[in-house]
Amino acid sequence: GVGLYGASNAVMLFARNGAEVDLRHNGSQRLVTTSTGIDVTGTGIFSGKVGIDGQTSPNGDLHIGTASAVGDTTNPALQFGGSNTYRLGMYTDSEGGYIENKNGDNGLIFRVKTVGEAMRIDGGTGNVGIGGVPDSDSGLHLKGDGKRFLIDSNDFNLFSIGRRGSSGAGLDV
Repeated sequence: GVGLYGASNAVMLFARNGAEVDLRHNGSQRLVTTSTGIDVTGTGIFSGKVGIDGQTSPNGDLHIGTASAVGDTTNPALQFGGSNTYRLGMYTDSEGGYIENKNGDNGLIFRVKTVGEAMRIDGGTGNVGIGGVPDSDSGLHLKGDGKRFLIDSNDFNLFSIGRRGSSGAGLDV
């Protein structure tokens, strides 16, 4: 192979014939080419946009794929967690986008700055809780003091169930 050496004979770059090339910083291996791509040790910092999975002209800061269908339920395009135990996966098909909690019992939890947990989709039942964890027998559960369920138009309330001020429960139709 061919090497490039710095002070004290420390390897900076080493290329092996028909094999890997590795770059080093202060003698520590940081980037190595492999038969399938590259291996990076440490932190990668990118300025500009990054394209993944064939994307050569990314629109966003991180742009995955070039087709309408990217990833699937088994191998999501964006995955958090282990290969077979991921907790959050995102992928698309030709008609929709999917956010999936594949292995977590707590489902999908949405948190906001001042409230904490604002909404949860239960992992076992699919029930939705707004303002907290949904009851097991409620498809949609709205929790919290002064909360109400409201369906409205631009001009007026069409339907409202919930507390109206200090007067207690109410129903407006």
